[in-house]
Amino acid sequence: MTKFITGTSGNPSGKKKGTLNKRTQLAKLLEPHAQELIEKAVELARNGDVNALRLCIERLIPKAKNEMIVLPISIDDTKDPEKLLGINSAIIQGVISGELTPEQGKAISGIVEKQTEFLFFTDVNKRVKDLEKLAPKMEKQDVKYYLD
Repeated sequence: MTKFITGTSGNPSGKKKGTLNKRTQLAKLLEPHAQELIEKAVELARNGDVNALRLCIERLIPKAKNEMIVLPISIDDTKDPEKLLGINSAIIQGVISGELTPEQGKAISGIVEKQTEFLFFTDVNKRVKDLEKLAPKMEKQDVKYYLD
């Protein structure tokens, strides 16, 4: 069995120019029959075929992606860890009530989580700098007290 050699392509000549991918090839095959296929799908849907109905509706009304969400949150709320906990609770409630989709809730919770981490590390950084300023003035036992 041969091993892959780092930096060497398994297909050095690459894909031939003008080669179509499978999706494009299939689309070209169906293109001459598009009108007939659409009419048949609509006919099946109107006669109660659930799969045909789903296909027609999904093509007419595609699933929404990256929909804008407006939340009643001020920028000051994002600077307070206690308020961020409240925001997270509101997100959970929004998902439970159906005001937010689970995907939207997950996305917003991820942003809240990152902001909480940012606030935490900012606070830790400030405390370390404050200790560094105080350290030359403090006795050894005082420094130990701050670290415990």
